[in-house]
Amino acid sequence: MDINEITLAVHDFKNTVQDIELQRLGHEFRKFKRFPQACCVMTSHLLSRFLIRKFPLHSFKVVNGEPNGFSHYWIESNGKVIDITMNQKGISLSDVIFSESKWHSNCRILNEWNVTSEFHDVDEGADRASSSTLEIGYKLIISNMDAVEKI
Repeated sequence: MDINEITLAVHDFKNTVQDIELQRLGHEFRKFKRFPQACCVMTSHLLSRFLIRKFPLHSFKVVNGEPNGFSHYWIESNGKVIDITMNQKGISLSDVIFSESKWHSNCRILNEWNVTSEFHDVDEGADRASSSTLEIGYKLIISNMDAVEKI
């Protein structure tokens, strides 16, 4: 597996999320108006499905950890961190993409689960979305990524 290919795909995903207005899909995506702030739960679910679907021979997991008394979500693969929501309140780092992160390793792990290609309902803290709603958001992101690639 080419780490550079994953890194480029993650950057494309993030750029697309920043360029489209996911919040117009409904209240489940309202926080994306301020992306990356307060978007780590939904972003981790959307990005992890993108990665497992694009790189099905690789394994990914979503991790929920606690830095400085608040909850944060990111993706890991073989000990490497993928986190595109790092730049938010309480977290002063920029993106961490496919790297070993001392910041993440210092977090107390609250939960983690392996990613499958199918979405599951999300009910984590203030974030709630059905699997079908997540799939709709995912398809909007992918269709916009595909449109950019065709230009």
